[in-house]
Amino acid sequence: MNLLGWLRRRNKLNSTVTKAPATPVSFDPVERLEGRTLFAAVPIRVATVIADSSGWIDIRFTKSIAQGTILKKVFRMYTPGTDGVLNTVDDVQATASIKWDAATRTMSLKATTNPNGAYRVKLFSSGILDTDGLRFDGEYNATLPSGDGVQGGNFQFKARLDTGNLPTVRIITNGTSINNGLISVRLNKSAAPISVSNFLQYVLGGRYDGTIFHRSGRTEPSPIQIIQGGGYKTAGNPTHIPTFSPIQLEGGIGNSRGTIAFARSTDANSATSEFFFNVQTNTFLNPSVPGLNGYAAFGTVTSGQNLVDAIYNTGTKSFGGAPFATVPMVSSTTPVTVIHAAEQMKIYALAE
Repeated sequence: MNLLGWLRRRNKLNSTVTKAPATPVSFDPVERLEGRTLFAAVPIRVATVIADSSGWIDIRFTKSIAQGTILKKVFRMYTPGTDGVLNTVDDVQATASIKWDAATRTMSLKATTNPNGAYRVKLFSSGILDTDGLRFDGEYNATLPSGDGVQGGNFQFKARLDTGNLPTVRIITNGTSINNGLISVRLNKSAAPISVSNFLQYVLGGRYDGTIFHRSGRTEPSPIQIIQGGGYKTAGNPTHIPTFSPIQLEGGIGNSRGTIAFARSTDANSATSEFFFNVQTNTFLNPSVPGLNGYAAFGTVTSGQNLVDAIYNTGTKSFGGAPFATVPMVSSTTPVTVIHAAEQMKIYALAE
């Protein structure tokens, strides 16, 4: 077939096909996105602050801090100067250490000398970066988390002793596998003012630091559901820690499970430093009226009762008889020990 014949036949075929009208296409000048949400990185903020009377401060953050920014230059701690008033021009900078726990996103600060009173702390936003490269959002106006949603802004607070009727004492032990070794106790000044005042003397003076729990009632010949401490630093060494004058026995709050009470001798008004935790309710230990010949409970465990139970149930070892016949142990050679005891402080915001 020649080329001319082929073209004639193709044109004839096309003339018999009816073409559908073209459908107009409209274009939206704005691209329509599918259902999707865009997230912007939020800067790191302070989630919680716990500070105690010894200058031990745990600051938990909402995000992880970038490596290399956990340095002493990111914070300052101050105590009152010669005028005795905090947050004035003569405040004294305290020497303190810093540690970061990545697992809990917690910065721990510790003064090298016990301030035993009010102090203030300032975190500098310029020195703290999160893992997204954003600066710390630190503005603090008495509510947490800190910040206003925009990176930048220092975090500043003051810590003072709790003057209310229900102060809290934190007892940190070497039993760290349970509740991080922490037993928190809320004291009741209204029910036992003499006992609470006495207990706080030992706490604020650091006298409980390094003492052992020297007695577990579970393995005694006549079992009693308590653990006792606050008197000795070495198992088998009968040298008692220094004590203040004995106190008068009070009615207290009753020896129910999870309460703390003072131990004493046969003299009802002989309690000094030694205390015990009630693992179960021991109503027979309650002071009777009249007579007050029992034991005054003055506080309640608010965190760490599982640790109290574990100390009671752990293995014990005898170090030469009473008072060391049933010493609870964390290992074959190490008694359960109070590493640190201090009063939890009240936290207040400070303006820049």
